[in-house]
Amino acid sequence: MRIKADAPKAFQSSWMMVFLFIAVQVNGQWNMKDTTRFISTINASYAAQLPGADMADRFGFNSNIGLHVLFKTASNWIFGAEGGVLFGRNIHENTILNGLLTNDGNIINSSGSFTWVTAEQRGWTATVTCGRMFHLKKWAPNKNSGLEFRIGAGYMLHKIRYDMEEQNLPQLTDDYLKGYDRMSGGWMLTQYLGYRYFGNRKLINFFVGLEGMQGITQSLRTWNYDTNSAATGNRVDLLYGIRAGWTIPIYRRSADEIYFN
Repeated sequence: MRIKADAPKAFQSSWMMVFLFIAVQVNGQWNMKDTTRFISTINASYAAQLPGADMADRFGFNSNIGLHVLFKTASNWIFGAEGGVLFGRNIHENTILNGLLTNDGNIINSSGSFTWVTAEQRGWTATVTCGRMFHLKKWAPNKNSGLEFRIGAGYMLHKIRYDMEEQNLPQLTDDYLKGYDRMSGGWMLTQYLGYRYFGNRKLINFFVGLEGMQGITQSLRTWNYDTNSAATGNRVDLLYGIRAGWTIPIYRRSADEIYFN
């Protein structure tokens, strides 16, 4: 009889022990529409750019493919790092190889036959950046989206790459090539103003905006063979364009700990 009478008490005591020593953690469900969050992002982008100042004397329109790692805080500040690869086929300094051409405009390889050489733009940029997001109620679906403004500082490098039909051109190999490629590099500043969208369902995330780059560069080669002189002095290399890209966001989960005791 005592066993039957004590059974409910034993059952209740067991549950009391469970609630006393076991904490139940509930993952918080947050709504993108009314909550700003810390968001880590990986961004891939493409920019169509036009040059200015000394850059326009050497190159024309170019493309820039970028990779960015950016962090947006809960107060909508943004910081991170960016890298880009420059490439294009519009070379304005197209007389550099004139000294290697025959009278009829051809170039002769080591086998004594004619070959062709094409010139292309190559380069890269690397910057650290910071800025802020400004929420626009009419144009943004949530408080994490809106007008984005960033500034940055970093390094720019560019050169002329020669693509040869055959590799047996001693005039454009090894150290000889360095005398014709016009490699230049130096520090630069960047500015970006655009719109960033984080979807409410966290699936569609993109950005588009205007971008400017201003570099103070100098020649990284000691001698230019075509002019038989050293390249001295600083250059002002400007790039302006439109950048658009796709964002992969990484959201930090929130958790509210609720203890029953």
